[in-house]
Amino acid sequence: MNLIRSVVTIVILLAAFIMAALAVNQSAVSLNFMLWQTPELSIFWWLLGAFALGMTVGLINTLWLNLKHRRANKKLQQQLAAKDKAATDTQREVAAEHDKMMAEVSRLEAELANARKAS
Repeated sequence: MNLIRSVVTIVILLAAFIMAALAVNQSAVSLNFMLWQTPELSIFWWLLGAFALGMTVGLINTLWLNLKHRRANKKLQQQLAAKDKAATDTQREVAAEHDKMMAEVSRLEAELANARKAS
């Protein structure tokens, strides 16, 4: 819990530092994209928009990867459960076969003992 609190504190301090650094840049600029020119806004707003866009793209990417990994994890858990069931069934079969063989050994030992008594 302390680790999470420390990380959140660092992130908040970092965000405050970035906002303070961006607020200093108040000169108005206009961006040119090929033939299109944006209205003049302060550098603060352009950088803040780029920061917000980057955070949004990062969040969407993280959510997509998280969903992808959850699906893969669910599929692997289902495969593991199926293989675990198969292993349990095999263990039961081996135990049943072992019991049959031990019963056969006991029967043969009894026959051998009877044959020795008869001779």
